[in-house]
Amino acid sequence: MQRNKEEPEPLSACPAVENPLTALARLYQEQLQICSRLEEVADSLGGQIDMQMCQEIATDIRRSMAFLHRFEEDVLHPLLADSDGTTNRQTFQRLSEEHFADQGYAEEIIELLTALRRGGSDVDMERAGYMLRGFFETVRRHTVFEIEHVLQQARDRLSVTDLEKLGEQLEAHRMMAPVACTVTRVKIRSRRRV
Repeated sequence: MQRNKEEPEPLSACPAVENPLTALARLYQEQLQICSRLEEVADSLGGQIDMQMCQEIATDIRRSMAFLHRFEEDVLHPLLADSDGTTNRQTFQRLSEEHFADQGYAEEIIELLTALRRGGSDVDMERAGYMLRGFFETVRRHTVFEIEHVLQQARDRLSVTDLEKLGEQLEAHRMMAPVACTVTRVKIRSRRRV
């Protein structure tokens, strides 16, 4: 069932919990906030590095990225593919491949952030800057695509029944990965240049 774009989102779809599309949009925004915080770290290389921020970002990447990717691949993408037939299957396959690459790159970024948190004396700051920028620019571009295309398709195509299923699955995934429940704690910091 396709909804008219003029209609408001059906907030009643999951009365016991938050609208799953709102929750998903917040998860995407948190990915973008992580990218902004990584950019702040990259900008501070060679100067005063916020070691606590490095630890927090590493933890947030580990928790939120894997959770979001797993939820998209296990639930959201198949639900949208079923609502559309075969049109989206190639796009979702490409996004899954990007998730796989991002997860591998994320592990390297976590290692880098851990080294920076320890003082970074053995870190090549120029290389670190390239790594951080390459990662957050890729993740930012991917996340914006997810927001502009995948989330929009979900808003346009999913029925109330689909949204109920999406909400149930979101909660089930959160229960399977309880650390992901803390994803919404991402802190917004003012940008400091050192």
